[in-house]
Amino acid sequence: MGQKQTVELVITAPDPIGVHIREKLGCRSTLGVLTQLLAQSRREVILATPFLRAEQGIIGGGSLFDAIAAALQRGVYVDVFSSGDGLQALLGSGLLAATLSHLRLYQPHVNAMDLHAIGSHAKVCICDGCLAYVGSANVTGPGLTTNLEIGILVEGEVAARLRQVWAYMVEEGFFIQVHAPGTHSDH
Repeated sequence: MGQKQTVELVITAPDPIGVHIREKLGCRSTLGVLTQLLAQSRREVILATPFLRAEQGIIGGGSLFDAIAAALQRGVYVDVFSSGDGLQALLGSGLLAATLSHLRLYQPHVNAMDLHAIGSHAKVCICDGCLAYVGSANVTGPGLTTNLEIGILVEGEVAARLRQVWAYMVEEGFFIQVHAPGTHSDH
């Protein structure tokens, strides 16, 4: 018997439409899924998003920010893949200095050379290589609360293979590690 394979539909939509869709069709909320992945992680979380804004999404507090901080405090490695601007916003967000040794930051090589080139538009969150969210939502206020965004939560082989894709992209130099003060330098 093989590994358990599941797929769930994940959405963001403005309320009250979002609530009705989730109740009627059994969909999960994007913010709820991302928070769950961070909360249940034991070893590693990969979070890829081209946009992190100081006033929106995970930066500056809120449930997702708290889940990231809690994962780091539990000793979970949190690998964030974003643009240079997004990574700078994250570093200025108030994450405790004591947790930064488990925070690893990656930037698309092309974005490091030219800040106007995003390099990666992927929105992914992978928990311990066994659960993964893939979708359209940016990790911003509108992407997690008011825009119409659609994604999936997968468990099993697809999540494991997605983890391998990210490792390969780092290995091949598509993403480069950004070394910030107090961050871990190995992957």
